[in-house]
Amino acid sequence: LLILVGAAISCGSGIGGGGLYVPMFCFILGLRTKAAIPLSKAVIFGMSVGNFIQLCRRRHPFADRPIINYDMASVLEPMTLVGVTIGVILNLVSPGWLVDLLVIAVLSWTIHTTVQKGRKVYKEDMAA
Repeated sequence: LLILVGAAISCGSGIGGGGLYVPMFCFILGLRTKAAIPLSKAVIFGMSVGNFIQLCRRRHPFADRPIINYDMASVLEPMTLVGVTIGVILNLVSPGWLVDLLVIAVLSWTIHTTVQKGRKVYKEDMAA
């Protein structure tokens, strides 16, 4: 249930949710990090397909164009796929302790930058 709620929140906010799924799969399901990462990718793919089906026919509320910016997606997606491919290969050849260390480092950095941005936006909102 917690994973489903996390999926709904991450999908609704427009983020993949891998940083949310991997720890939940590890702590709730008891999976090792090396198994939780591919599972999170599969969940993100499923959520992306559902999101696309929901949004593909919608139009932008203020402009005469689709709500999905296909030009931007065609620029960003190839490099995303290259990064995922490299990550999958590194996950296969790296020892488990290194994968754990890198996941902790990346998630720590993500949490730090998110909190910093949240504080900045909060201060700007309170000043306005």
